[in-house]
Amino acid sequence: MPGHYINKPIGKMDTMNELIIFYALKKMGIKHYRGIEIETKTKPGFYYPDFFIDRLDYKNLKYKGIIIEADSPLHSPKKDEIRDEILEKLGYKVIRLKDNEIKSVKNVIEILTPIFKELGILK
Repeated sequence: MPGHYINKPIGKMDTMNELIIFYALKKMGIKHYRGIEIETKTKPGFYYPDFFIDRLDYKNLKYKGIIIEADSPLHSPKKDEIRDEILEKLGYKVIRLKDNEIKSVKNVIEILTPIFKELGILK
């Protein structure tokens, strides 16, 4: 597991989109973590993804882990692109779900299922 880790519980600070993704992952039976700190060796130095799926839990995964981000209109596409590039160079797979894609738990499951099958964490 990279960096410092706290399995952050769902709480008041979560957005509706984060809650939808949380319940979609739970319904799919995907083991994931929240509140993890990934060292990027660049400024600001650490990255705190919304959701993290660890390679240790899925032996077939060719990445160090999968990062799932719930994008919102407040996200900066340019900053996200730079951050994604850094994380991918470090061996992580980044999945960004746009605000308009996160309509319901069912919708998120429909989006993530083929991605997770391709990555080998779902059959």
